[in-house]
Amino acid sequence: MYYDKIIHRESIISESHIDDYLGCCEIGGNDIVSLPSDRSDKWFYIILCNRGEVVENSAEGPTIIRRGIVNLSMNSKCTGLEFRKNFHGYLVAIENSILLDIIRNRSPFPVPSRELFRATNHSVELETHTIRILSKDCRAMLGTLRNKEHSLAQELNYANLYIFLIDLADIVWRGMQTTRSQVQHLSRPQEIFMSFMESLHDHIEEETSVSFYASELFLSKPYLSEIVLKETGRTIGAVIDSFRYDWCMKYMNDPTYSIKQIADRMSFPDQSAFGKFFKKHSGKSPASYRRDMKISLLSRRDIQSL
Repeated sequence: MYYDKIIHRESIISESHIDDYLGCCEIGGNDIVSLPSDRSDKWFYIILCNRGEVVENSAEGPTIIRRGIVNLSMNSKCTGLEFRKNFHGYLVAIENSILLDIIRNRSPFPVPSRELFRATNHSVELETHTIRILSKDCRAMLGTLRNKEHSLAQELNYANLYIFLIDLADIVWRGMQTTRSQVQHLSRPQEIFMSFMESLHDHIEEETSVSFYASELFLSKPYLSEIVLKETGRTIGAVIDSFRYDWCMKYMNDPTYSIKQIADRMSFPDQSAFGKFFKKHSGKSPASYRRDMKISLLSRRDIQSL
C-alpha cells in the first residue's frame, strides 16, 4: 500500500485511495517508523499533525512538529519518524506526476511552489485555524475517496485534492509574503533560499546564469550553490533549469503562444535550442506535446517525476 513506508497499519484509524494516484489516512497513537535513506518512491507524502508531535529524524538531527505539516519527497533526508504524545493527524499520499502536473499547470499556484515542495527541509508548524482548514480538507478527501459508486469519482477526488493543494499553496504564498519581522524566524540559509526563489520568479525569462543570481543576492557563487544544494538536494544549475522548464510549460499550456513566441520570450537563441531543451526535460518535442495537450490529466503518466 501507499502508506507502508510511512506508517504502520496499527496506527490507521481510517483510510482510502483511488486509481493509484491519491490516498489518505487518518492516523493516531504513538508509533516509530524507520525510512530507508535510498528509497525511490513514486509517492509524495504530506503528514498533518493536529495533536501530539511528529519527530522527523535525519543525519542533521531531529525536527519536532507540533500542529503542523511534514513534507516527505524523494529528496527528503528523513531517516525515520516518531509519532508521540497521543498523536492524531492525517497522511496524504499523492502520485508524483499528478502533483507535478497540478503545481506546474494550474495558475493559482505561486511559481516557486514546486521547489518549495521539493525542498529537503520543508516541515513547518502552523496556526490553529490553518490546521483546521487542512484537517477539513483531509476529511473531505477521505469521504470522497470512499465513494466508489459516484459516476465521476475520479474527477471528484481530483477536485478535493486540488482544494487541499490550493490551501497548502496559500500557506506557501503567505510565507513568501512574510514581513521582515516574521522573517527572523527563518534561518539565514532559508531566508537566502526564499530570496533566490523570488529572484528566479522575477528574472527567469531573461537570466539563467548562477553568477547573475549570486550577484543579485550579494553572495558568492559557491555560497549560494551550497545553500540551494542543502535546501533542495540538487545543484543550483539543476534548480534553475527546472524552474525555466516550469516557466516554459506555463506558456506551452497556453495555446495563444506559438512555439517560436515561447522560445523568444524565454530568451533561447532560436527555436531549435528551445526544442532541444524542452525535449530533454519532457521527453517530447514541443510540437508533440502540443498535439497531446488534450489528453486527460488523470491518464497522463509520462510526466517527469518530482
